[in-house]
Amino acid sequence: RLVDERAAKVIGANEYLSDGFNTNEYAMDLDTVAAMSFINNPNLHWKVAPLPKGVTYAVPTAGLNLVIFNAATSAQKAAAAKYLNFLISVPSTIEWAEQTGYLPVRQSA
Repeated sequence: RLVDERAAKVIGANEYLSDGFNTNEYAMDLDTVAAMSFINNPNLHWKVAPLPKGVTYAVPTAGLNLVIFNAATSAQKAAAAKYLNFLISVPSTIEWAEQTGYLPVRQSA
């Protein structure tokens, strides 16, 4: 609904939220922490805030928050390994690269 009413925009693989934020096209930027270095308009006065919360807080998945803790149980470690193997599988890597514009994480993709 927000997109239909032009209150929000879906960004494509070759666009960045920080671009529209820098030019005042967007009032806010829900983005990765890495985008902060690209917000470079000296006339902008902005701050960082937590993402809105529904039932629980959540964050977008990124490489820096894919971890397995030493204290995890064997079952948790096995589940994490299964999930990581899914993420780096050829089909997942291809889809990730096509949808995000990021380079694939493996040459076979």
